[in-house]
Amino acid sequence: MISSSKPKEEARDQFGATKALRDAIDQRYEIIELIGAGSYGHVSRGRCRETGRQVALKVLINQADTEYNAIKLVREIQLITRLNKISDQFLKH
Repeated sequence: MISSSKPKEEARDQFGATKALRDAIDQRYEIIELIGAGSYGHVSRGRCRETGRQVALKVLINQADTEYNAIKLVREIQLITRLNKISDQFLKH
């Protein structure tokens, strides 16, 4: 008999995180509320436990499964990083 079983997908909470991911997030951030969910995953509003700064937490679901999707993900992270730096500059002045 040939079995073509797919790897079992882990259960996710209302924020789209697996237990292991949620444990890692909870060490650094407090999740306040779910902002939205779409085909790429879930976005939540949170607060950094160390700085108190509000953050957006994006939990992606299997989006780096191809090189193209991995490149898109890296570009999005780079863009968000640049926007955060610009935002910080405006807040200081």
